Amino acid sequence: MHKVNSRLGVIDLGTNTFHLLIVDKKHDGFSELYRLRKHVFLAQKSILFIAKESMNRAVDALVDFKEKLIEYEVQTVKIIGTAALRRAENAKDLIEKVKNKCGLDIEVISGQREANLIAQGTRLSMNGYDDNYLVMDIGGGSVEFILMNNHETFWDKSYPVGVAILKKSFHHSEPITAMEVSKLKTYLHNEFKVLKAQCKRYRPSLLVGASGSFEVLAQLSAKNDSSKLLHEISLKEFKKLFNIIVESDYVQRKAIPKLPASRIELIVVALVLIEEVLKLSQVDKIMVSPYALKEGVIAEMYNF
Repeated sequence: MHKVNSRLGVIDLGTNTFHLLIVDKKHDGFSELYRLRKHVFLAQKSILFIAKESMNRAVDALVDFKEKLIEYEVQTVKIIGTAALRRAENAKDLIEKVKNKCGLDIEVISGQREANLIAQGTRLSMNGYDDNYLVMDIGGGSVEFILMNNHETFWDKSYPVGVAILKKSFHHSEPITAMEVSKLKTYLHNEFKVLKAQCKRYRPSLLVGASGSFEVLAQLSAKNDSSKLLHEISLKEFKKLFNIIVESDYVQRKAIPKLPASRIELIVVALVLIEEVLKLSQVDKIMVSPYALKEGVIAEMYNF
């Protein structure tokens, strides 16, 4: 058996996707033993209420996760609930179902706490980079922004503008219309006034993207290199992908190689969202970090 905290399981309950990560502690960090994701779509009908079908998918996912935790003899488990569980009026029902069926305790965290954990996680992947950077973590229910460097965090904020919400509010046509894009951009421009002011103050040199939508960008990018921890995407490459995807309809996006089926509906609003952040931040390039909230929990529990 392993010593307490030597083997750790972290579960991130996102609005669209649940993630399980199992790691072992090493003297200089951690080693990944197992990773699994399940698409549950908690906000498939509304961010404010978890539908019965979504509730069932969520419980089934955690039953599968519990089996893996047992298989890997994990002694310490941390389960984090984010935007959907913060906002859904029946979130307690899901928490109780999981406790009763799996014996697992879910901790629902604030947006600020979420941003803090994301900062700790992304910092692990940014060793050797001394300039200020803007971290952006796109979820289904919220988007977290952190202005930081490898020594300190200057500002962070969680916005309730996740891609599941933006899709329901703005993307109704296939392909998305110019009017829908314009309305979405106007909405984001108004939402991000404080973010723009903070970027002007701290002058980040690059955008560090974490989680799903940015992982898709890395997969689609011609420069994707699986041997590297960080993936660089030039603004030129982003614009090329932006034009292809935003101008395509559902069937055309479905035919794009390397675009996961779970992202076909949400990727359009995600790219418009990223484009607006690139404009207001005036950064030179995008770096995609594989580390985010889960790794932040690991860093905190292992006291890195």
